[in-house]
Amino acid sequence: MRSKWIVWAKAQKTVSSASAMAVLMELADHANTAGECFPSIARIACSTRLGERTVRRQIAALEGLGLL
Repeated sequence: MRSKWIVWAKAQKTVSSASAMAVLMELADHANTAGECFPSIARIACSTRLGERTVRRQIAALEGLGLL
């Protein structure tokens, strides 16, 4: 069964960057039923194949969009 947070993340049309979507999907994959998640920057970077600086930048962008 797919997480409701994965479905929610896929529906976010304001995310135009593939990197930002990869980070959002990774966060959604780790979210609990309340939508909370605490994966490390290193774990997100490893899973998405992005650099840690890129992950930090994309998290900031997602926060700017009001998604986090």
